[in-house]
Amino acid sequence: MGVFQNNLLAGAAAAASSGATGFYSHQIENSVRIDKADSSYLDGPTISSTNNTQYSVSFWAKRARIGITQAVVTGSSGGGHQLQFESDDTFRVASFGTMDSDPIVYRDTGGWYHFFIYWGTSNGDGQIYVNGVQQTLSTNTAGGVGYFVNGSKIQIGASNNGTYMFDGYIAELFAFYDQQKAHTDFGELKNGVWIPKEYTGSFGNSRDFHLKFENSSDLGNDSSGNNNDFTAVNMGADHQSIDTPTLGTG
Repeated sequence: MGVFQNNLLAGAAAAASSGATGFYSHQIENSVRIDKADSSYLDGPTISSTNNTQYSVSFWAKRARIGITQAVVTGSSGGGHQLQFESDDTFRVASFGTMDSDPIVYRDTGGWYHFFIYWGTSNGDGQIYVNGVQQTLSTNTAGGVGYFVNGSKIQIGASNNGTYMFDGYIAELFAFYDQQKAHTDFGELKNGVWIPKEYTGSFGNSRDFHLKFENSSDLGNDSSGNNNDFTAVNMGADHQSIDTPTLGTG
């Protein structure tokens, strides 16, 4: 299995951490540090929805630990639908249906990765993009449970209230209920490097949310206008970080 051998992906991860002045048209000012040692995560609101529906999710992640299973975002407090790194450092969407990204492994702990996931309701509909590159999926099957699980909570950085803890940084997380967005809504190529792009679309459903982590006293604040706020668990103001895909440079 190759170790992050795609040159475009490697260049994007490195350049996104370089902080070159004037390179970025859109700034990401803050990230949140999810620390496995602290058992920290963000606990979301209870969802009222139809389980089997499409969704789109976009986020930037920087890993601090590899070689263990880590849930970045999960669609229920029981782990019914997880966007996660596997113990072999591949990435997958795990549910009653699955999308397995193959064969790339993500072991760079110095750079940022952008993940865009579209989950469809029919086999073969799903998509995973990493740093603007569509991944070859070894499995692409739809299931009866999606990211927005009726009667359950969305969690960021953990599954089932503290298992499969993520260890690293997450920045600018978007989630859209029953909508198919495009990876180009959130990123763009510049000089061959995938960089953040300001999202200018709408939040078309009351279940949509956008976490910017811009308020150290309210890290789970939803910036979409829908007030789908998350509760910070075992984390304080010190879990806000200025380590971002753009490092706050102009």
